[in-house]
Amino acid sequence: MSHPLVSIVIPAYKARYLREAIASALAQDYPAIEIMVSDQCPDEQVRTLVDELPEIAYQRNPVPGVYSNFRQCIRIANGEFIKFLLDDDLLLPDCVEKMVAAFAKYPDATLVSGWYRLINEAGEEIQVRRMETDRTIVSSPGGAAPPMLMSARNPIGPLTTCMFRRRSLPCGLGPYFFHTGAPEQYFGLIDMTIILDLTFLGRTVVLPEVLSAMRMHPEQLSNPDTNSRLVHSIKSWLPLAEDAFAFGLLSRQQHIQALDTILAQFKRFIRLFPELADDAEHLQTRLESLRKSTPPSMKHSV
Repeated sequence: MSHPLVSIVIPAYKARYLREAIASALAQDYPAIEIMVSDQCPDEQVRTLVDELPEIAYQRNPVPGVYSNFRQCIRIANGEFIKFLLDDDLLLPDCVEKMVAAFAKYPDATLVSGWYRLINEAGEEIQVRRMETDRTIVSSPGGAAPPMLMSARNPIGPLTTCMFRRRSLPCGLGPYFFHTGAPEQYFGLIDMTIILDLTFLGRTVVLPEVLSAMRMHPEQLSNPDTNSRLVHSIKSWLPLAEDAFAFGLLSRQQHIQALDTILAQFKRFIRLFPELADDAEHLQTRLESLRKSTPPSMKHSV
């Protein structure tokens, strides 16, 4: 039986948990993997660690930034499939094997993911993030993406939960959102640009088992207590929804529902980020204008 090559790509910014992440990649049951680290650490800690591991491919990312590092990971990969692993996260030993099998079973899938654990700094389980159903979820083509935009949330999880075919993002670029303008347009949600591109391109498969772990810790970029830039993640849902509608990926009513949700999110976070007050006011005005111009026959269709 042939096994297609899987590239486990690690966009590394810090070395604190990197050894554990690499160990979880090396422990995969699947026989055909390559492990590649793209380094944008501000010092030599990542390079020093990887130098001790000759089985790990290493490249320095020449252009700073999360987008640049994610794109380089895709461009340097040689595998038919790409499996992201963030530098503080973990893969369970059967993760790659189960995901490759899902692609074989659902050949028109463009993204496969699974449930995941939240773990603390010591690697202890905090909770399991899972879907409500105990069966495999298979979306219609493109069907997983609109609900994410309409709810302004990502039930799939971080990139560590995702596997996709390298050909889905040729030249390391997506068809809609993961492009060279993404760092400015969607700053704070670069992972979502990849996930949305993949979910709009085809079927999304979510396996009903824990296959990875996301580590929660003070240095985490998504931690609102330590990262004031998290406001950009909240604000970036708006250009994602606006662009999806402009691309014809959302219906008019889906677009309005997405903007409603984003407005509620702005209002919810104003206490933490007072600068959202102006954004909320402008969005409220835009929604009122959109509702006035929406024909009555369209107001109850999604």
